[in-house]
Amino acid sequence: MSEKSGRKFHLCQYNVARAVADLDHPQLADFVAGQDVLYPISESSPGFIWRMQPENGQSSVLPFPDDPRMVVGLTLWENLETLQSFVFAGGHAEFLRKRRQWFEKPSGPNSVLWWLPAGELPTVAEGQRRLERLAAKGPSLMAFTFQSPFAPPAGVVGSLGPERTNSEKGAHEYMLRAQLAAYELRLYSTFEEIADRVIDGTLDRGVICTAYLKFSAVYFERAPKLRITEAFVSDLHPMVIASRLGVPLAGRLTLACQPAILPLLGRFIGQTVVKPAASNASAALDVVAGEADVCLTTETAAVAAGLDILIRMPSLQIPFSIFERSGNDGELPSEIAQLFNSENRHGLTDGQPKPNQVETGANEAVLSNR
Repeated sequence: MSEKSGRKFHLCQYNVARAVADLDHPQLADFVAGQDVLYPISESSPGFIWRMQPENGQSSVLPFPDDPRMVVGLTLWENLETLQSFVFAGGHAEFLRKRRQWFEKPSGPNSVLWWLPAGELPTVAEGQRRLERLAAKGPSLMAFTFQSPFAPPAGVVGSLGPERTNSEKGAHEYMLRAQLAAYELRLYSTFEEIADRVIDGTLDRGVICTAYLKFSAVYFERAPKLRITEAFVSDLHPMVIASRLGVPLAGRLTLACQPAILPLLGRFIGQTVVKPAASNASAALDVVAGEADVCLTTETAAVAAGLDILIRMPSLQIPFSIFERSGNDGELPSEIAQLFNSENRHGLTDGQPKPNQVETGANEAVLSNR
């Protein structure tokens, strides 16, 4: 387990390879049989924590969901040193030397490493995203290799995903200004989850859009365990209205849009059906999935999704707030529940002054002496 600034991290490894034949082909027999021997060795190795296993429990080979010839591995280790010792020594090293007999030569990176807060488990989807990031942008704290390792993050900042949201953009701007280059940015599905992860210590800070329609509820429903430490304004990604390429638009349209920004179009859309989107970027994915005809989204998300940009919006800005744990793990006064429960109200409304109250007469005497 690696620690930095009191926070503990484990190391994830995700790898993927495409077999030269189906897994039940005789050419793959030694590989398949070897997994049943190799995985028990890994599980007893120093530093091993966890590995993803096939759901059927009949084999140690983990096929990729969309391609039966793709084999994936996903494991969790205490640190880089213990993982290296297992991968490059002993029986596993022998497997590495034979991999060209069993697998096609990869066209890009086929293995990626990243740090995960202790107590969490990785997923294949996350591993695939990290591998794609490594291929697109090279090694970084978010996705690295044995040859280009990174130390554990100094901390973790959370904001709204998926990638290419305005929240992600605002979070990167905040981390740059706050000199948090050694921190990792993690994206979540909802602002509510971000606030909860700040409270339970998974995140050091959360970047939450103040324009979110439920912003007040996010904060006040979790008080007094959260505090807002600062606020800032960020320029939005260029916003666009987009649709699927080659799909004609006719009749009553369905618009995918994040509710907070919907008022921007409110006076124009009339009887248009509105599909609420979790974020501006996910609105583009709703159109790709055929769940909406058009979307109000970021230009970068529209381009990434292969959409046809119909209209470009003027430059816009949006406010954000930084959430941190308050250090106050207490709850609101229990008398609140007592007050609003008629059966338990006795003692709160007996007319007697409470310890933190000053009698009206005393207040008047103070005022008259001023």
